[in-house]
This record gives sequence, C-alpha cells and structure tokens, in this order.
Amino acid sequence: MSKYRLMSVVLSILALAGGSLLALTGTADAHERRQVQSYTFVVGWVTEPAILNLPNNIDLRVSKTDGGAPVTGLEQTIKAEVTAEGKTVDVALRPRSNTPGAYDGRIIPTALGSYSFKFTGTVEDATINETFTAGQGTFGLIEEGNQFPNPIPSNQQLDETLKGFEERIVNLESSNSGGGNAGSAMAFGIAGVLFGLIGLGVGGFSLMRSRG
Repeated sequence: MSKYRLMSVVLSILALAGGSLLALTGTADAHERRQVQSYTFVVGWVTEPAILNLPNNIDLRVSKTDGGAPVTGLEQTIKAEVTAEGKTVDVALRPRSNTPGAYDGRIIPTALGSYSFKFTGTVEDATINETFTAGQGTFGLIEEGNQFPNPIPSNQQLDETLKGFEERIVNLESSNSGGGNAGSAMAFGIAGVLFGLIGLGVGGFSLMRSRG
C-alpha cells in the first residue's frame, strides 16, 4: 500500500498548489511594531489578508530604534518558529531582495485562526527571545478565501476521498486473490484516473504560471 499512500501525498500537495492560483496579491496591511532593546521589530504576514492553504511568508523587519538604520545579516543569527494549533515548525529566514533589514520566511498556513511567530538568537550583541501573535492590534488571522466558481476541497475532504479510493483498491485486491485479473484491472484503472487528474492539475498550474 505504500504506492497508494505516496499517491495520496502527491494529490494533497497538488491541491495546495492549485489553491495558489487564487492567491491574492498586495502588500501587508497589519503588522505589530515592537521595541526590543535598542531595535524596532515589525512583524506580520507578507500577503494580507492571509488566506488558508495559500503560500505566504513571515514578514520580519528589523531596524535600530535610534536613527532607523536597517539591521542586515540576521538570517544567520536569528531562528524563526511558527506555532498554530499547538504545533510548532522551524522556518528559515531569507533576506528580502533590495530591502535591507527585511526578511521572509516561507510557509503555507493550513489551519484557520491565530499563528505565533517566535524569534530567538542575536541581533548584533543583543540576545533576542520574542513572540508575536496574530490578533487584534497585531497582524491578521488566517481566513477563508473567496472560492469561485468552484470551492477548493478541504484537506479533510481530500483525505476522506483518498481513503475511500484506498479501501476500494484493497477490497478489489482481496477479491482478486483467487487468480483472476478483473480486480487488478479495476485497481489500475482507478490509479490511472488519479494520476490523470494529477497531470491535468500540474499542467494547468504550469500554464497559469507561464501566462503570469
């Protein structure tokens, strides 16, 4: 069954990639500004409103409070962690092109609601341990997007559909244990349909990106 589990993972990734076709573009609308020792941190999402299942980035900007000079090189000295629904993941920070003192951290938010960004490490000679949490007066919660004309299946719906396919394939394989080939043919037919859908989705996504 490892083949089918791999197929499930690929299809789930495809669903996330397809969702990015509906991404909203724009600059960040809401950020939290905080003085941390002798520095000013500005933190939020790069793209807001931040939409469920669409690629986004942590937006971190650091400058000296006295004079406003940007602080560079922090991708080497600061670690970023993202927490949501009791789960935490490390996210690599990258310096933003042509914007000294600004850093991005790529992530695809897959749960609605509040996210927290924690930054630890050093800024020049200062030790940093700061957590920024989405909410009123800080930065945006993850929201549902406007899906039109057809809604994007949720991760739960995809998982339930794929589990149904897997159970059907297992049943066909079991019924075929006597040596006939009809069950195998049906199983391969279902697998072929899934791979065909994956191919169509990837092709459409690539076409949209090339037109953009």
